Amino acid sequence: MSVNLLRHDTYNRKPWNNGGGMTQDVWLWPEAASQDSFDIRLSLASIDTDGPFSSFPGIDRTITLVGGAPFVLEFGDSHAQRMEFLQPLRFDSVQTPSSRLIEGAASAFNVMTRQGKWTHRVSIIHGGEPSDLTVPRNGIAVLHAVFGNWQVDAGERVVVERLDSVVMEHGQTMHLDAPSGASAVLAILQAAGDRS
Repeated sequence: MSVNLLRHDTYNRKPWNNGGGMTQDVWLWPEAASQDSFDIRLSLASIDTDGPFSSFPGIDRTITLVGGAPFVLEFGDSHAQRMEFLQPLRFDSVQTPSSRLIEGAASAFNVMTRQGKWTHRVSIIHGGEPSDLTVPRNGIAVLHAVFGNWQVDAGERVVVERLDSVVMEHGQTMHLDAPSGASAVLAILQAAGDRS
């Protein structure tokens, strides 16, 4: 793979594992993986009603509100977290927090990795200033466009439109450019134990 551009109209729409909502699988690894057997899963979930998230034992998860209204994630009696726009939240996905809608439906971008095999970190990047990013060795970078069109050049140039995603890997240096006001979720994934 050099640059794998994933158009939003090709995402695979399916019910949540617990049936509580709908999700769009953006990218799974290995490619033949299911919702239960993946090592990496990227998805775009619709949160239309109050209710529990699906449980994924052995999976670390980062969720980012990318559309709609803020909502609250309630982790049983321990604590509650208000989800604000473009503020990633990481938790162990064996937990099954419940969503409580405040002002209406929401959509969230999920990054999920299997413990002991992959790790991940998620950040928000903004347009207005071109930048370069080198993907770690034995790593993968994923950019999900939330606002604006992003030009990504990693040996070949692609335009990542709103709600599209692009996957790049293995030490590539990519040049990112987007207009002021654009924003994207950036996930860096690395094989467990590899910090190079």
